[in-house]
Amino acid sequence: MRKNRKKLDRLWIGLLAGIIVLCAMVVVFFYSNHWELSEFSKVMKYLGKDSFAALKLMMLCMLPNSMFAFLSYRFELWDTYKGFMIVTMVSFVPFVLFLF
Repeated sequence: MRKNRKKLDRLWIGLLAGIIVLCAMVVVFFYSNHWELSEFSKVMKYLGKDSFAALKLMMLCMLPNSMFAFLSYRFELWDTYKGFMIVTMVSFVPFVLFLF
């Protein structure tokens, strides 16, 4: 078991998984609200006007990333944890700067 953990303890695995989870949550959010992906630009314009809605969207999309980061921390996968945290911080900082 310890050897399998070492195989998963890579920075690029955390980065790639964090980006995939973030993008998957955006897609789930759009489909759950019955929006078509062709209306993506309209939704982004709406989110640009309503900063509270944009913040809620970003929090919903980053919640699974934070959960996976906690799990990788709990299982002592330090490099994977760093990858998840890098994706979370890099995706959150532009939204905070954009909103305020």
